[in-house]
Amino acid sequence: MLGTKIKQLRSEHNLTQRELADLLYVSPQAVSRWENGDVEPSVTTLRSMAQIFNVTLDELLGADLPEHIPEEKVEVVKEEIEEIKEESKPINTAPVLAVCEICNQPIYNPKKIIRRKDAYGRSVVCTDCVAKEKQARLKAHILESKRRRTKAFIVPGIIAGLWLLLGSISAFSSEMPAGYTRFDMFASILVMAIPIFTFPACLILKNNFIREAMATVFTFAFVKFPGIIFTLDIGGIIFLITVKLFFFVLGIFLMIFFGGLALAVGIGLSVFVYPFALYNNYKNPEKTELNII
Repeated sequence: MLGTKIKQLRSEHNLTQRELADLLYVSPQAVSRWENGDVEPSVTTLRSMAQIFNVTLDELLGADLPEHIPEEKVEVVKEEIEEIKEESKPINTAPVLAVCEICNQPIYNPKKIIRRKDAYGRSVVCTDCVAKEKQARLKAHILESKRRRTKAFIVPGIIAGLWLLLGSISAFSSEMPAGYTRFDMFASILVMAIPIFTFPACLILKNNFIREAMATVFTFAFVKFPGIIFTLDIGGIIFLITVKLFFFVLGIFLMIFFGGLALAVGIGLSVFVYPFALYNNYKNPEKTELNII
């Protein structure tokens, strides 16, 4: 009986039901049901179990297939077992140190074991699966970078196009100031269109320091005002309220001033930063922040 064979091999390898369940990435209840003959493990689980016990599938299953398998599935199972037997030769005689929780394959080399924490607690994975995960993240990173590059052309292009359209309409419909020609106005509109395009493009690409520069400038707005000494009378309370209102208004003014200054710095720097940001997006797409805008 398969359940008896599993229990015998587990005892010979000094494994508890929980330890065997951890190696096979199943619950201890599943192992108990196998040993009691209530259910049979899948073919994939049988392959992993044979490798853990260092036996062949014939030794694990016996001469015959489990009796409960329907007749119509016997031939299919036989073919799967023969295929697995060919893949499993020769069986690794080294002790199983762990089972990867991603590919569910036993790990024999301690250098291929990686222990890490995830959302579900500690987990054990193999270096091959970690390498595949990194490759998948890198691929997603590159695809996201290409998406940003396309968006950095379309969105700023629409904004700059609207600016040119409205500027052209204004140039034709309004009177020119003295000493100021329509050519001068068109030139000004074209010059302003450059930072109007480069600033949002740099923000979308996210592989440059424009955001950090603006944030640094804006932090100067958060000034710590000194404490206020006042007397506990009508005059002192009025003085306290007056000074607090002054500090409040001053704080708003500083936020508006340094916010405008940060915006001006970002717009001005973007004209020079954008060519390098676009070049880096083409040459080093993996360095782009992987955040969705």
